[in-house]
Amino acid sequence: MPVLSSAAGFPKVRNSVKVYQLGAMFALLCASAYADTLGVHIGSVHSNHTQQWNNDNPGIYYRRDNVVVGTYFNSIRKDSFYVGYVFNATDNIDVVVGAISGYKWEGNRSGIVPLFVPSFHFDTGLGVDARIHLIPKFRKEGAAALHVSLEKRF
Repeated sequence: MPVLSSAAGFPKVRNSVKVYQLGAMFALLCASAYADTLGVHIGSVHSNHTQQWNNDNPGIYYRRDNVVVGTYFNSIRKDSFYVGYVFNATDNIDVVVGAISGYKWEGNRSGIVPLFVPSFHFDTGLGVDARIHLIPKFRKEGAAALHVSLEKRF
């Protein structure tokens, strides 16, 4: 049974989003009374259509000042956890640099890879911001992706 159901065209949150992932993110929120941003990962569109990439990437993230932590169900159908530092390029453009798990292959047994993700955010007029992330291709067999998330600043 999924954690959330699909409504209005949004992807279902899969069973792979573990209760402990949500619990860990909730604990981070409780640890800080002055949260900057809480975000929800929605989905992606990939540049390489020769493979069956997962475009439903539900997850959550929390940003405090310039540090972000999060989790989501990735494009190769694995759970990913990440931590990064957010560089503010302009008022609407950020770049996250850090590390992310969940991308294990031969030669990378840890599954941890560098994280470099530029993003653009804009006000939707609905009380939440939308964010478009540009995820670069980091392996020959991989794909670049455009990823969408929604976030609320506090």
